[in-house]
Amino acid sequence: MPKLAVKTRTHTPKANLNGMGSVYQRAGRPGWTCAISERDEKGRSVRKCFSAPTASEAIAKRDRHLIAKGLPPKKPPQKQAANDSVLTLTRCAEEFLADTKETCEPTTLADYRNTLKQHVLPRLGACGLSDLTTTIIKNTLADIKRDVSPSMEARARRTLHNVLQFAIREGYLDSNPANLPRPRPSRKMQRLNGSREKVRTPSQEQCAAIIAAAEHDRLGSLFTIAITCGLRWGELAGLRYADIDFDKRTLTVNQCAREVWHVKNGKEVFGVELIGDAKTPTSTNRVIDLPQCAIDALRSRLAIAKQEKKNVSDRDLIFCTPKGAPLRRSNFNRNVFQAIRKKAGCPWATMHSLRHAMSSILASHLASAKHIAERLGHRSGVRLTLDRYTHLDRASQAQAASIFDDVFASKKGTLAV
Repeated sequence: MPKLAVKTRTHTPKANLNGMGSVYQRAGRPGWTCAISERDEKGRSVRKCFSAPTASEAIAKRDRHLIAKGLPPKKPPQKQAANDSVLTLTRCAEEFLADTKETCEPTTLADYRNTLKQHVLPRLGACGLSDLTTTIIKNTLADIKRDVSPSMEARARRTLHNVLQFAIREGYLDSNPANLPRPRPSRKMQRLNGSREKVRTPSQEQCAAIIAAAEHDRLGSLFTIAITCGLRWGELAGLRYADIDFDKRTLTVNQCAREVWHVKNGKEVFGVELIGDAKTPTSTNRVIDLPQCAIDALRSRLAIAKQEKKNVSDRDLIFCTPKGAPLRRSNFNRNVFQAIRKKAGCPWATMHSLRHAMSSILASHLASAKHIAERLGHRSGVRLTLDRYTHLDRASQAQAASIFDDVFASKKGTLAV
């Protein structure tokens, strides 16, 4: 019985270059093929192949296809001298990050760097600044939007706009091709029109279900503190035993954790860093009174920590890894919170929505807006607290209306209208 011929690929040095797609020659067949992945009308990934007698002709076919769709042609990365006249977006982004390093917060710089690295530069990094057009940027942002959430697409849009604004200040460009019309009304107009989408906040019953679902987890007490104290994630991750006064039943926010790029063992890495200040001056050193359920949760967490580590000092983090290292937000969401919220029946919940839940629970029980704002650490007074963090349901409205029944309960007869 004759043996069947096996089709194999013979790759050349041109194959699998970064940003080039796949360029190869099939064994036993004449010609070359250039293959790329793109999205169809339904957002599905499809394979597009271009064949030609030579590799350069196949690549040229691919580039003509991309240009016809309004996308930049793919180019292999090239090392350029400092005095090279062709300035790519990658080089401009590097200069932008170096320039903003001393003028912005490390967390903001980390957001810029991660957004450029993950979404912008893989698509546009090899393009020269003079080659960027509004059509290319618009189509690239549409391609990013198919792969990420709307908020991440908006972040990529802002970051790219800031990089090109820097290029204008440095004299590399005359105008910003990323000056695109806003895809939706501004936040100010949404507030004026009352159309701004509110954060989906867990109800009191759902918060209780989350606390119950996390009862047997080693970090289960974190959810009790998040719901009853309204701490931000960085404040939770930076909380130490020295910040808790069990006798006075208070918690003091003295430091927070943030995820930034920093140098470790001579190498720049992305990780958690502890700093002595919270997000705002009002948030730093604020004292929060603890309910009894929070005290019990902290004592339970301390008992677990003593089982994991013999000597627990006041400087140790309350919520940490088994080895005592600070928590990474992404790891916590993936390994802990995702299972807890599904078990509690609210898989859409986020850690920040628990902060909104605390404000809403206190407001539904008619707590003072000033007290809620101080508990949250808002520096702008009660306006932000009431507009953004307080979400009342119909039951709370009915409870507010029943106050008049209590006020006029001793009155006889009916009130004249």
